[in-house]
Amino acid sequence: MKSNVQAWSKDMYGDRGEATAPALWQALHGHSRFRPRYPSEEVVRFLASSGYTNILSRGLDYGCGAGRHLNVLHEFGYQPYGYDVSQVALDYAAKTCPIATLLAGGVHKYQCYFNVAIAHGSLYYASKKHLVANIATIKLCLKRGAKFFCTLKPTCDKRLYLPDNEQLGEGCVRLVSNATNEAGMVMCFLTRDEVAGVFCKWNDVQVQLRTVGSGRDTPFAADDPDNRSMECDWLVTARS
Repeated sequence: MKSNVQAWSKDMYGDRGEATAPALWQALHGHSRFRPRYPSEEVVRFLASSGYTNILSRGLDYGCGAGRHLNVLHEFGYQPYGYDVSQVALDYAAKTCPIATLLAGGVHKYQCYFNVAIAHGSLYYASKKHLVANIATIKLCLKRGAKFFCTLKPTCDKRLYLPDNEQLGEGCVRLVSNATNEAGMVMCFLTRDEVAGVFCKWNDVQVQLRTVGSGRDTPFAADDPDNRSMECDWLVTARS
């Protein structure tokens, strides 16, 4: 194991079956197709809008996977930190971005520590309770006024309507179909009002609904049943 990989005991998934998720992520990250190489355009735009900083600033990628956004954090002037529950992913991240500090299991030690944080494609793999808890944990880790970007899943996303889903309540399902290569995963889906509620203690909150791959804003899609075949995300930016 790399010396910059620090192990902690916390879990970002919790109870009600979500504890199986780390084992699933270990298996998924063992396949190259689940280790994308190129950064998300939304993450790059967010960091560009935040401006360049100096290397004394610290950036956190919460749910960093194989590390595709760690180098981007560094390129914008941040000392990159990555957290993930999958040690397999962190082993690849150590190769992707050797200068990053990698954390396995939790970030609770780092209160008021980071100048910016991102969580792309990771937070919604949990129950609503634990999604809310993870966002609260990230807020504690950020310095006052620091910016945060994340993606969440809206109720128009096609995964919510897959016929074999196991319904867990509170907008959460366990995916049974492997149509999206996520069988066994618990996912949480939120309305715009629910997103606003989750971020009610944050400042300068902006929420945009974007259809994946379309590059366009679709503000009414979440309330339109005709759009339930889409893959879409909430793009959320906020300040601590």
